[in-house]
Amino acid sequence: MKKRLSYESVKIIWNLSHRNCVVMILIQLLCSFLPVLLATSDRIFINVIGTERNIVRILFFAGVFITIYALKQMVQIIYSHYYVTYKLLPFYEKEIKKKLFLKSDHIKLADYDKSELINDSVRAKNASVNLLAQSQILCDG
Repeated sequence: MKKRLSYESVKIIWNLSHRNCVVMILIQLLCSFLPVLLATSDRIFINVIGTERNIVRILFFAGVFITIYALKQMVQIIYSHYYVTYKLLPFYEKEIKKKLFLKSDHIKLADYDKSELINDSVRAKNASVNLLAQSQILCDG
C-alpha cells in the first residue's frame, strides 16, 4: 500500500512537470556528491598540513576546502529554502488545485450537500499539500 502510494505520488508530480522533477533529482544528486567531495578534500587538506612546509600550498588547500564547504551549504540553502518554498510548492499547489477544480466542475449541484463529497474534497486538499513533500522525501532517500 505504502509503495503504491509513493509511486502514485511521484507519478502525479512527474506528470505535472517533467522539468521540475529532473531538476529535483539533479540537485539531490549534487547534494549527495558534495559530502564525498568535501570528505576527500578534508583528508587531502589534513595530509597537506601534516607533511607540507610551504604556507602558500597549505593556504591553497584550505581555500579549496572552504570553497567546497561553502558551495555545499549554498546549494542546500538555496535549494531547500528558495527553490522548494518559492518555486516548487506554489507551482504544484496551483496545478493540483486546477486539477481538483476541473474534477469538481463535473459534479452535479445536488451532490454538493453530501457529507461524503465534503470529506473527499477535504482529503484531496490535504493530499495536494503533502504530495510534493512525499515526492521530495523519495528523491532524498
